[in-house]
Amino acid sequence: MDIYPPIYDEKKKKETRRKFLDLYLFEKPNNKIEREHNKFTVVKAKEIESEWQMDLLGQTLNMPFISSKDLDFLAYFKSIVKKRYTSKGNYDNWLSTYNYLEDYTKGQCLMSQVDETF
Repeated sequence: MDIYPPIYDEKKKKETRRKFLDLYLFEKPNNKIEREHNKFTVVKAKEIESEWQMDLLGQTLNMPFISSKDLDFLAYFKSIVKKRYTSKGNYDNWLSTYNYLEDYTKGQCLMSQVDETF
């Protein structure tokens, strides 16, 4: 998988633009099993890439995504609300959303519980 911009590899102590997944494809699949293997491998690689990008996005935006599933989502959201105090109208919208989420979750919600069905 090619990565841009480069990331720091802690094991090698230098920046790299590649991440090796140790997933392999049949160059010319000869039968149905090999073709299915290739399809599964591509899907798995895209899944790993998506997880990695979400983690990188979380680090870039200072948002606890993948690596912080046990964090309190409401506490995190409240910290964002406090940062929005620069604009009264904007702050009120964020505060209303926080209050709604707090009521909806009865005051307890972990990052791992926030998904598409939330």
